[in-house]
Order: sequence, then structure tokens, then C-alpha cells
Amino acid sequence: ADGRVKLADFGISQALDLARLTGAYTMLGTPAYLAPEQISGQFSAGSDLYALGVILYETLHGRTPFEGSPEEIALQHLNRPPAIHPDLPARWIEILAALLEKDPARRPADASWVIDRLESANQVPIEIQTTTSTPSTARCLGVEARSIVAEGATGVLVLTPVGLFRFRQSNATRSGIVHQPATLARPTGRDTLHLVAGNQLLELLDGESEARAILRQAEPIDDLGFNRSSESWVTVRTGSTLWEYDLSDSAPRLRWRRDLPGAAAGPMARLADGRVAVATSAPTPLVQLLDSTGATGRTIPLPGPSERLIPVGAGLVGQIRVNGRSIAYRIDPESSTVEPLAGPAELVDLAADPADSHSIIGLFSSGEIVRWTSSGEPTILEQFPVDEGPFLGLSISGEHLWVLSARNDSMWLLVRPNPRRD
Repeated sequence: ADGRVKLADFGISQALDLARLTGAYTMLGTPAYLAPEQISGQFSAGSDLYALGVILYETLHGRTPFEGSPEEIALQHLNRPPAIHPDLPARWIEILAALLEKDPARRPADASWVIDRLESANQVPIEIQTTTSTPSTARCLGVEARSIVAEGATGVLVLTPVGLFRFRQSNATRSGIVHQPATLARPTGRDTLHLVAGNQLLELLDGESEARAILRQAEPIDDLGFNRSSESWVTVRTGSTLWEYDLSDSAPRLRWRRDLPGAAAGPMARLADGRVAVATSAPTPLVQLLDSTGATGRTIPLPGPSERLIPVGAGLVGQIRVNGRSIAYRIDPESSTVEPLAGPAELVDLAADPADSHSIIGLFSSGEIVRWTSSGEPTILEQFPVDEGPFLGLSISGEHLWVLSARNDSMWLLVRPNPRRD
């Protein structure tokens, strides 16, 4: 009558994909969220806190603490401690361990304990706001980030050990979590990302929250590169072995395999003409260019070990460590020349500008973001204050520059409009 809607669960509602422990007029509930004492017919406020702990665990891990049949789940609630991911920040581990105590007397007295812990740690995500002056920030739930990659034209994914955090500039919020830990991600076309998780290559479509496994190797995948002229061809590196597959059929088809004996293989990239560039550092730093059969067509000496290779135009830009310092270098595959690109400090990360295939953008430890054109001339696009760092990663999506920062020992995103080129 007053226009308000109330929802009450009397124990007989059920999600379609969840099993119930018992039926009507007996103890009810989905076993994944039941506290140990509820299984023996005991109830308390601590039971709700245990269920809250299960929900928080599921949010951060992508699954509930215990899985199996209803009976198996019930026994695990009674006897088995939850496997909390060790890479979560200490405050999250503390909260989960306290809420998921088997003995209700050892759990927090009430929910205010949880609220206090979250507020004191500033774990609540902060919205991203478009700005043209001071940078705005967003925390990735305090989880240690590995890297950042553009997703489509409007957002980015932050890679962490417990999953991927998706940010969208269009709605100015953290818009979701992909429950798939990944060690690296590469964009392939406008609406697709490819992820590496251990020995698996996965495909993630723009906006989806579940990635699909498309390739499994016997050993962990260290790097990958897609052929821009034929996006169904992918080259993956496991240790010092390269494998090229055709993914156009239902099952991956091996096109060629290439071992690099005696070489410490590093980053790789696909050139615009389809050749594979792979950096090696033993016995001397090189870039090897492989043709469509995996044979080495040319080797280019480098001034130091390569940390990253990015295709730019018909060539490459590399992040190369020289005398203990990372520097950007332009690599010309045809003339075999390697030229340093000027920068104000140590190079932190490189990103290709999707709006200009001939320019590259670099992030420096001093907070500058620099664009180099095909002539190699640097232009400073932005200057973040040094105290906003240390800076960890750079990505570009559509009209925005995204920078990953570890300010105050937490993970933050700094976002600015991408200045228009002259």
C-alpha cells in the first residue's frame, strides 16, 4: 500500500543451478552457504556472518569455498578449512578467516566488525570520474595487480592473481569481475581478448564474465602473439619453444613448432606482414625474425635484454634493459637497425595507440606519458605527479589513457583523456 516492496526467503525458494539440502518443513537452504552449526539444526546471528563470509569468498575467488554434492559440501563445512588465496591482501584474508570460523563463538560478534575492517582498509572500490585536471582514481579491491590491458574502445581489464577487474569509462564505475586469474592478456580484434592462465589459452568476448578455453599446452604458456592479417593464427611460447596453431577449426591445428636451443627466449610479437619476432638473450641479446614456416629469416643484435616487443607500423618498438635501466628502442626489421627513443626517465611500460598504427606511447617512472611518432620525435602528452606513483602499467582504450599505480601500497587506476594528435 505504501509503494514499498519487501522480499522474504522462507526457505522454499531456490536458484535453478543450486541444490537444496532438504525439503519443505525441514531444515532448508543451499548447502554452499550454510554455517556448520546449521547442518546440525543450530542457528544464531553468527550463522548469517558465516554466510556473508561465503559470499565474500565467492566474490574474490569466483567460486564458493566448498563444492560437490550436498552431502559432500556439508561435511566440508563441518571439517575442512577454506582454501583462501594467499595473494589476497592481508586484510581480506583476516576478514574471510574470521567469518568462516567453524565455531560460531570465534566469529565476529556482529557485522560492525566487518564494516570497520573494510572502512579502515579503504577496500570499497572508488568510482572513476572523467577529468581534465587532477587524475581520479579507483582501487582494485586492494588486490595486487599484475598488468593492465585495453578491452574494446571504452574500458580496461586489470589482471590480478584472483581474477580480472573490469573498468568502464562510460559508466564511471568498476563494472564487473571476470572470475579468471590470468598472467597475461592480448587484444585480438575489436571485441575479443585472449588470456593466458597456466598452460591454457582462453578467449574472452567483450562484456562477458566467463572466458572460454581454446588451447591447452603441456607446459605453462609464457607469451603469445596473433597474426593481424589472419586472427585465427596464434603463436605461443612455452620456455624456449614456439608453437603456431590455426584456431579456425573446432580443434586447434599445429602449423609449425620451433625450438630455440641454447637461447633464453623472451617476449615475442607479430609483425604486420605476419612474421614472428622473438627476443632471445643467450648467448647475446637478439631479435629473431621467423617466417611463415617458423624458420629464422634474420637476426638483429640488441643493446641489451628485451622486456617487451610491440609491433608499430611495419616495425617494432622494444623495451630494452641497458646498464640496468629500461629504455625504448625502435627496431627496423628491414635495415636491422636499432635506435633509442628519447625519454625523460626510466621507461615503465609501452602501449600502442589504437588510433595511429605508426605511433607508440610510453609511461616513465617520473610520471610523464610520451608519444613517439614515426620520426622518433617525443611529445609529452601528460604529466602525473610523482607522488601518484610508483607507476606500473599503461593502456589506451578509445579516448582515454589509463595508468596503473601502486600509490600508498594499494592498486589504483589513473585515467585521463587521450590528447588529440597534432
